[in-house]
Amino acid sequence: IAEKRDLGEKVAASLAKMKNVSIEEHYGNQKTGYLVVGDDAVTWFRGHMYSDCKPTEYGYKFGDLKSMPVILAPDQWKKEINGSDPWYKNQVRIIQGILPDYDTYVNVGDAEREGQILIDEALIQWDIDPFGPNVLRLWSDDLTIEKLTRAIRDEFPNAEKKTLYDAALARSWADYEWGMTFTGMMTEFVRMAGGSGIFSIGRLQMAILRIVAD
Repeated sequence: IAEKRDLGEKVAASLAKMKNVSIEEHYGNQKTGYLVVGDDAVTWFRGHMYSDCKPTEYGYKFGDLKSMPVILAPDQWKKEINGSDPWYKNQVRIIQGILPDYDTYVNVGDAEREGQILIDEALIQWDIDPFGPNVLRLWSDDLTIEKLTRAIRDEFPNAEKKTLYDAALARSWADYEWGMTFTGMMTEFVRMAGGSGIFSIGRLQMAILRIVAD
């Protein structure tokens, strides 16, 4: 499972060269789908397939100062399929349809923290333990066929990157609670002062905005 389609296609090309077989294409609308290479299948995401549910799902009312800050216990977090584009739901449906045909899954997220979590979080949603013995990790920051072929041969247990997943999860929780709390508060302060609109505040975007302003 690759982080994006072009990466998935390069992995499929590498597998085809290694096995000396052709690639069987199963493309759907807007490049959803997967590729079959011998007894393997290669499919792809478009970044994060799942996003955190809004605070209203947990009983928070947006802009309600009395309920601030937005703080959730680790076992409370809920995710939903990214709803910004029907592509996400279509691709999730396709991937879930082929999962039972395979007994080993490979995380082919980018070789960094965010690439690690976006595959792992989807596997969790599909009731697959991302750190179980049947989940491997392909790790390569070079997307040439030669380097990807070497990375395929050097696949290792995904569990070896669990601390990277944990770091990404902690970062996402902090970003969510910060952003949802201060966006709701600032929006309400502006409303109380006679203004309107949503005023987004995020841990990273505010730092970048300050740099730009300076």
